[in-house]
Amino acid sequence: MTTFFYLKPLKEYKTVKPYHINVPQWALSGHRQSNEVSGPVSNIPVRDIRGREKDFSLDRNGFQIFKETDSRKESMTGCLTYEDYADPEKVMGQARLAVESFLKRKLGAEVVVAFSHQVRQVPKTGKRCPLFEVFAHTLLRSDAAMPNFPLYHEAQKERFHNQSKAFTLAS
Repeated sequence: MTTFFYLKPLKEYKTVKPYHINVPQWALSGHRQSNEVSGPVSNIPVRDIRGREKDFSLDRNGFQIFKETDSRKESMTGCLTYEDYADPEKVMGQARLAVESFLKRKLGAEVVVAFSHQVRQVPKTGKRCPLFEVFAHTLLRSDAAMPNFPLYHEAQKERFHNQSKAFTLAS
């Protein structure tokens, strides 16, 4: 049993959708980053889904478990060594291409543009290392703060004419 924090049922949410904009505050031009207010809910059972990964789908459950089975140099598991994460050029090039390839293979997407990434720094050593979890989503508002990555703006036009989904990748 554990405690999770869930969104509180505020009156504001009847007219304004709850939001949290996951971009740096400086990119929001003085606007609020979030209007979310959460509260604890206790005694929630947590179950191990190992062995049942195929029971969950993005459409039905809001998440899906994918395993990278490819170990070629272009794959998620083969694109970078642990030490390579210290090289921003390799992360930006090789890792992003691997993420795009993975999502195309797993989701059947025709166009995938990985336009942002995060490499954490270990506080004690200052070394850069993989984050191991990537949350990918798109916000129309963040376009102005987005660097000019190849195909980014073209992909944005296509993305918002079709249904889009947020997803989490974890290694």
